[in-house]
Amino acid sequence: MATIMNHSTQEQVYLHYLHTFGRGKTNNTQIKIADVSTDHAKIYWQDQQWFITDRSRNGTLVNNRFLNNATRTLTQGDIIKFGQEQATEWQVIDLSPPLNYLQSLYSGKKLVLANTYYALPNEESPTLELLQTDAGWALENEGNTYLLTDKQTLNLQGEKWVFIENEQAEDTIDYQEIKNKADFRFTLSADQEKVNVKIRVGDCEMDLGNKTYNQVLFILAQQRQKDIQAGMPLKDQGWMRVDQLTNKLSKEEFREIDQYNLNTRIRRIRQDLLRLPPYGKQFVGIIERNRGGLRFNHAKIYIHY
Repeated sequence: MATIMNHSTQEQVYLHYLHTFGRGKTNNTQIKIADVSTDHAKIYWQDQQWFITDRSRNGTLVNNRFLNNATRTLTQGDIIKFGQEQATEWQVIDLSPPLNYLQSLYSGKKLVLANTYYALPNEESPTLELLQTDAGWALENEGNTYLLTDKQTLNLQGEKWVFIENEQAEDTIDYQEIKNKADFRFTLSADQEKVNVKIRVGDCEMDLGNKTYNQVLFILAQQRQKDIQAGMPLKDQGWMRVDQLTNKLSKEEFREIDQYNLNTRIRRIRQDLLRLPPYGKQFVGIIERNRGGLRFNHAKIYIHY
């Protein structure tokens, strides 16, 4: 994630997709020095690269070259100086794209959300899950889903964190196109005890194999397909109550399946998708939750018996 470092204090700052600098309190980075303007400069992400624009009276130095009410691209290693004092000098140390992140309100630690799924505190025994859905980043706790909004505070493992939304909608267009092109193909074995799941995106085929948890995907996909064929509105398609799903799984497998077991399977689906190249991580939110209900979150479904 794009980062700059202050030469005097060694402070490192993650750049927002539109990051402002100046003496004013509303800036992302406030610089309380007299010769720095209230609204001095901005660094922003556009067309897959970073730019700096000066909008001050005194100008900005970039690699000792004067920039005044003008714009130029940034390169890694650039030295930016907003005023005459050494304390206003920053170096560009990373120019990767902007990402959403969590910041601890106590320690200042940051968790950059570079993947689409996180199990906390670990994958073996998570108590919370963070995942990227079509509606944005969400927190799942004990089967409930909460969408996160910019600057929302949340408790994670006894520590307070704030969620910083730091991605532009256009940055996700390519990923949305991948999802739009995709279809899910379910193939049942002759005895209908095993289900193979493949995701196809154009000529690319991703194989989830024959896993136990595929039954969860299959049952939810069946329900979605049934509702589509019945002409139900998009927002109502595919929803099943948790108890309906666990009861159906129990009948299919001739053993008791409870909500804990169901949540474990959903977690494993997400973990395997995260590791499935090249686009698996874009489908981590394939199972959508909504107040005690779940559904298969994709409409292009093919089932081969």
